[in-house]
Amino acid sequence: MRFRFSLPLLAALFALSACAPLTVETPPPAPQVIRVAYSPTLRPWADALHACAGQTPEMALVTEEVSPAAPDFEEADLTLWFGEPPQGFAGTAFSLGMDEIVIITGADLNFSPVTPAQLQEIYTGAVSGLQIWTYPEGSDLRSIFDEAVLAGASPSPDVMLAPSPAAMLEAVAVDPQAVGYVPKSWLTAEVQTAASDSALREMLTQPVLALTAAEPQGTLRDFLGCLQKK
Repeated sequence: MRFRFSLPLLAALFALSACAPLTVETPPPAPQVIRVAYSPTLRPWADALHACAGQTPEMALVTEEVSPAAPDFEEADLTLWFGEPPQGFAGTAFSLGMDEIVIITGADLNFSPVTPAQLQEIYTGAVSGLQIWTYPEGSDLRSIFDEAVLAGASPSPDVMLAPSPAAMLEAVAVDPQAVGYVPKSWLTAEVQTAASDSALREMLTQPVLALTAAEPQGTLRDFLGCLQKK
């Protein structure tokens, strides 16, 4: 079957196509990459980071676990920090909340409420029969714990080292004579806690901070505001 078009009809169709504006779709802007660094201590904050990134569609989140022993505040846009800002930090600190370092023990132990003096005796080896656990040098948790509890005293040479709170929980859970410590945000049902007296609890309760090298603007500021609400 053949179709025939008259010249007037072809001219009308040409005129309509010539008058129709061309539609050019503008591609959406590329998302802004926000780099967030945090120590293994603050791993429980990962869910909040991703939740806030999901509520900020104009950003792309990149996270990295780093050692708190040598932070690089220029490399990351935002650094999550446990405890007071490090000495010499010249940027801006924003409070995200508080967390408490709690004492965890094996199933056979019960010495609640524990005092700073009692805990110092345990960690210097004055109390026998216990397997005590701490973290490697440079850990933010160990720095806070040693300052509050040891106060310059040397730890027992028999102390064992756990590389992370997850490893600490696992080690204490399987040893009925073990003593260790983790942030409260890490607690699981596999370990029991020793209640701290008010003095020890005050020393071991620390802020969770967001540190930036410069005053946050735009997308980073919105992202930080979401974290503060979390």
